[in-house]
Amino acid sequence: MLINNAGVMTRPVSITELEVKKWDYTIAVNLRGPFLVTQAVLPIDDQTKSGSIINVSSSLWTQRLRQLHRLRDFQVGLGRLHADTRRRR
Repeated sequence: MLINNAGVMTRPVSITELEVKKWDYTIAVNLRGPFLVTQAVLPIDDQTKSGSIINVSSSLWTQRLRQLHRLRDFQVGLGRLHADTRRRR
């Protein structure tokens, strides 16, 4: 069983004030991290024909995304990862 539950959030600022370094860090932890771990686990799940992948997200982050409606890549990216792993089951 894999539980993707890691996540970080920077101090709320407008998109014009958000530093690229902080954006990259947030993407690396919140999106790239679950992608890489899921990618590593799927071949094992395919071999054993068992296992589960659970993707967890915070409602706080979802609320923050609504404030930054132009930054929905996290939501779309994690939703896509979730959909792709569900189709494999």
